Amino acid sequence: MATTIKVSASTRDRVNDVGARLGRTADQVVSGALIEYERALFWEQYTAAADASVADPEMAAVEDGERELWDAATARDAMTDG
Repeated sequence: MATTIKVSASTRDRVNDVGARLGRTADQVVSGALIEYERALFWEQYTAAADASVADPEMAAVEDGERELWDAATARDAMTDG
């Protein structure tokens, strides 16, 4: 089912131009652009969360060479929690 969204004439023309150059429909261009935008947002949020975890002293210790100990301890926890 098709629907209409309001975009400026300039945006419509740009979408159609990209579609014409790539041999794709306007829907395919917009869908592909949204996929890429969502992917970029995911990685932006992932990076921000990773940066925040490094700022956490407990996680910083993990990053400072204690990863093996951390992994072993959490693996033991998982085995006893179940």
